[in-house]
Amino acid sequence: MYNTTYINEQLDFMRVELEDSEARGQFVHIIAHVPTGNGECVQPWERSYVALVRRFAHIIVGQFYGHTHTDELKIFYDEDYLKPINVGYNGASLTTYEDYNPNYKVMYVDRNTYELLDIETYIMNLTHSNQHPNDPPYWYKLYSMKEAYNLKSLAPKEVDVVAKGLFVDEDLFQQYWRYYVRDGDPSLKKGCDQKCSRSVKCKAITTDWMHPPIEACN
Repeated sequence: MYNTTYINEQLDFMRVELEDSEARGQFVHIIAHVPTGNGECVQPWERSYVALVRRFAHIIVGQFYGHTHTDELKIFYDEDYLKPINVGYNGASLTTYEDYNPNYKVMYVDRNTYELLDIETYIMNLTHSNQHPNDPPYWYKLYSMKEAYNLKSLAPKEVDVVAKGLFVDEDLFQQYWRYYVRDGDPSLKKGCDQKCSRSVKCKAITTDWMHPPIEACN
């Protein structure tokens, strides 16, 4: 990924595919591993990727990531950082480390537009499983995106209200944090201090790590 030629070729391929989908009137889901805006993407690649999302936001109806093993949002904005234009979702994972629960997600999409209608997250509580080793695995729904955040839809402007609300509503942030760590008892017991809180909030609205959209995230 540090090879400039390879970076350009990869994104050129993506651009060609997006142009083809645009010409055909198709809608697109992007599935990637490392999300932008978390400080781990190569900067030239990150900037170029965000530029592609801005260019093709009208046909990109969903972005899905992994890597961080946390359940989090990623809001993409226009060049002036005024209008939310796209949303990335980090699916978390089955990997638990020492402080999370395993999870999976069920995505509901429109059959015609592939627009996301809702996302449900299911987890298995490891504290309970360790205390009852002879019981079969018990998976249950932790939350529905629309129900949990009282959203009319998963349109970028709707989800952006949640992301921005994290900075001003402590109850909302605690709810988001609970989902972020997949309701992991060790993480909830440890809590999220000021440094942790700032990181979690800023990652939700930052897609270009070198250019966060608000001063509080610099």
